[in-house]
Amino acid sequence: MNKAKSRPHGRHRPVGAGRARATAVRNAAVAVSLLGAPVAVAATASAGPADAATGPSPAATSRTTHAAAASCPASFTSTTPVVGVATPPSATGYWEVDQAGQVAALGGAPCFGSLTGVSLNSPIVGMAATPDGGGYWLVASDGGVFAFGDAHFYGSTGGIHLNQPVVGMASTADGGGYWLVAADGGVFSFGDAHFYGSTGNAELVQSIVGIAPTGDGHGYWMVARDGGVFSFGDAAFQGSMGGHPLNSPVVGMTVDSTTGGYWLVAGDGGIFAFDAPFYGSAGSSAISAPVTAISATDSGAGYRIALADGHVFDYGAATYQGQASLPPGTQLRCLSSQITPFIAGDQAGLGNVAQAIGLQNTSSISCTMYGYPGAALLATNDSALPVTTVRGQDYLFGDPGPAAITLEPRQVAYFDLGYTDMAMGQPGSNRIEYTLPNGTNPVFLALPSTAYAYPFPDRINVNAIHPAPTFAS
Repeated sequence: MNKAKSRPHGRHRPVGAGRARATAVRNAAVAVSLLGAPVAVAATASAGPADAATGPSPAATSRTTHAAAASCPASFTSTTPVVGVATPPSATGYWEVDQAGQVAALGGAPCFGSLTGVSLNSPIVGMAATPDGGGYWLVASDGGVFAFGDAHFYGSTGGIHLNQPVVGMASTADGGGYWLVAADGGVFSFGDAHFYGSTGNAELVQSIVGIAPTGDGHGYWMVARDGGVFSFGDAAFQGSMGGHPLNSPVVGMTVDSTTGGYWLVAGDGGIFAFDAPFYGSAGSSAISAPVTAISATDSGAGYRIALADGHVFDYGAATYQGQASLPPGTQLRCLSSQITPFIAGDQAGLGNVAQAIGLQNTSSISCTMYGYPGAALLATNDSALPVTTVRGQDYLFGDPGPAAITLEPRQVAYFDLGYTDMAMGQPGSNRIEYTLPNGTNPVFLALPSTAYAYPFPDRINVNAIHPAPTFAS
């Protein structure tokens, strides 16, 4: 399904207060079972490093950067995926940015600098243009903000620990402020951006993946991985894909400035239009990489989507002006939108419990993994239990160590999570949270009803991702 003209049942739950507080850097999102019961197909593994993956990164110090790199070539030197696209008003061009902070200025879009060659504590997850097109901001998963051109630095969350990673940002109507949104829907307001509400204190079915402002800046929408839409301030709820089956998770949204409606985009390029014209999608096309971002034209008469490998597809009045390119031979890491997790098995003995987690590539595109996932156990309000995640073997499983894993479509890789189960007086968990190696989007996975977790002592063990199951149910 690539088009939504009707307004199917959605989720509109503006609740909670802003969450400029936190306890631990961790990652959490939600997995969607898209293709029914997983079919286990052996993945391939090879020895030797790809990129060392260790889950969440330490918090970075936010910086105002105006010209870390003076040029914005389309040929990127990093092998990290493209994660953002932004269109300046009244311009024929646009910008793309990758996780390393490299910016490509394409068509008539001017270059205001990039983070090429700058060592980042956390990867870039998105970008936003200033209203006049004279600059842009980049935002990292720790909430560090980097300003270029006439974009001003108004603050960040780069110096505090977050309950959930930042997944996106949006500018106010006059460019005098911006909002950051975290995966739990916590909203952080800076400059003249007002706080209109959040989902930061709610238990979400699926994690937030993006934020978009209203035209006057007096409200905003947030979209979740399952296509659920949350409206705040003067943002009008026009519908969502929440509660509807998706071929691929939603990865972003953008606003039609003419109608006040919006478009959602899925990882396979499917477009869902709500009170906005449908101009086309890539949902039925064979694309070279997952879609990671969407940007509308200033008039609202079109939109463009960016793929992880830099390819750009334009629809309506949006015109193609080129694309970023990754180094030749780049094998893209698996993105969370490509992976459907499932409980592959469990074991218990002498007070110890272990869960085998399967990670199936349910996209049509091959990808790679290497290293250890980020992992945590979630309480019922989506906060992480106060436990330490230790990489290595457990009482019930060993640790094969990092190895490069190639996942073709439908293939499965695995990791195991173990803990000592002591129910007396300990807080419990009914969901696992994990982040793919070097990933930025967290994923939730419900535990079986018979496996409610009471970890004691305060630690869980997780081994490296491997190509064959350690055990099965």
